[in-house]
Amino acid sequence: NNLISSYLLIKTSLIFLAAAQLFLFVYLFSMCLFHVVKETKNWTEAQRYCRENYTDLAIVRNEDENTNISSLVRPANTFVWIGLFRVFWKWSDGSTMSFTNWQQKPDGRQKETCVVTSSNGKWLVRPCSERKSFVCYGAGEFRSF
Repeated sequence: NNLISSYLLIKTSLIFLAAAQLFLFVYLFSMCLFHVVKETKNWTEAQRYCRENYTDLAIVRNEDENTNISSLVRPANTFVWIGLFRVFWKWSDGSTMSFTNWQQKPDGRQKETCVVTSSNGKWLVRPCSERKSFVCYGAGEFRSF
């Protein structure tokens, strides 16, 4: 009886430990860290910088992430590059856009093909050659304005 009880206790502990590790992995994987870079660059330079120092330019998948980014940008009250650009509107990492927050929905006639966001969380199309601060995502030293 003691042997069976010990076995069941160890088995239960191992199952709990595995579940806790899985939860932690899923939590950390789903948590996206955003980093505001004050230095100004054009969109392509910003993308390169983010890829070299973090993961990529910010990809906004939902309202919570959009709110998170706008709160980081709010102290500077400025426009910053995010990872959205127009080649059928996709993100810097090649993924398709599923969430939007346009201030004015692009009508397709603009020559501008890159996207900025501001402290109000609304998105605007701008020429990719403009120099702006930008938001990266991924691991790295936390920075904001």
